[in-house]
Formats: sequence, C-alpha cells, structure tokens
Amino acid sequence: MLSSSLGVTMITRNSRIKCAAIIYKGKIYEGKNHSEIGFQMLRDNVCPRPFPSGDAQGFVTEDGDFIGRYQALRIAAQAGQIEWGKTIHHDELFSEDLNKPKA
Repeated sequence: MLSSSLGVTMITRNSRIKCAAIIYKGKIYEGKNHSEIGFQMLRDNVCPRPFPSGDAQGFVTEDGDFIGRYQALRIAAQAGQIEWGKTIHHDELFSEDLNKPKA
C-alpha cells in the first residue's frame, strides 16, 4: 500500500487480506473473525462491549494496514480470495466470505 500526500491509502495490485481485525483506541486486534476478536477483547477487559461499532471492524492486509470492509472486499476479490457467488454481503467483506483466512 501507498499513502498519497492527501492522506488517502492507495492499494497496490498485489495486496491481499491477512485476517479480520478490530481497531479500538488506536490499537489493532487481529483474529480469525470479528466475533472471536470481540469476545477476546471483552474477556481481556479491553473494552466494555464485545463489538466496537462503525468503522472499527475491518481487516488487515498482508502489509499490516487496517482497512474497512468495503475496501477489503475489493482487495479480496482482486486477489482471488473470495468467490463472488459465495458472498451474501455484496458491498462489504465479512470474514466468512474469505476462501482461505490467514489468521
């Protein structure tokens, strides 16, 4: 990935999704899926509820960048990590849509 002078993250053609992630208070928590991450955060007393809302749920690329579900779907599709007929979410990536989760 590259960052432009405008602060916009540009995805390189070889970007791939590494795993699901939740960003909370500036820290990225990674795992197999958002549910497991959220419940682990709750067990570890990281947050008062298991699922931070909004843009807090997303994915981490193999380059280590946190991205939202919308952008993650485009990356995963371009990298061949999903089957278009398989996903039921159409405009956002969910961890169960990935063919081969990395985490």
